Amino acid sequence: KIILFIKLGLFPVVSSIPSYLDFEKKYDLKICFKNDDEFKILIKNVNQNFNDFKIKKDIILDDYSSLSLYNKWIKIFKK
Repeated sequence: KIILFIKLGLFPVVSSIPSYLDFEKKYDLKICFKNDDEFKILIKNVNQNFNDFKIKKDIILDDYSSLSLYNKWIKIFKK
């Protein structure tokens, strides 16, 4: 879901599930929330969070490009 948001040009704001938390940590972003209070803080700081995101957007899209995903599948099937 996060990658789909990014490809559509949207800033992802998502609930705190393990895979999203891993993504958030990997790219040093603030996009996850656990409760209403965390959501309010996330929205309050949306400008800073969005600026951080814009800096990393191209790296993220490169990591999840069709070619990158294809190469990962090829590695799996070569084993």
